[in-house]
Amino acid sequence: MGGKTKYIDCEFKNILFKNIQFWGATFINCNISGLAHNIVIYGNEAPNEWETIFANVDIRQLQLEYVDFRCNFDLSKTIQ
Repeated sequence: MGGKTKYIDCEFKNILFKNIQFWGATFINCNISGLAHNIVIYGNEAPNEWETIFANVDIRQLQLEYVDFRCNFDLSKTIQ
């Protein structure tokens, strides 16, 4: 899921993210609830086109199963 996609002011409610690699996506002011299973998310040490950015993203209601934050993914602007 990527290709320089931007999600701004979105709510993903009771979502199922399964078997996905997030690359090149940006999430700003989003709320995500549900389940993330077998997910890979790339940070700023990955090639530029792969980096996924979370800014003010609320994942408190997101259950994480086998989620791999790679390449120095920055969770500091994520509400956990």
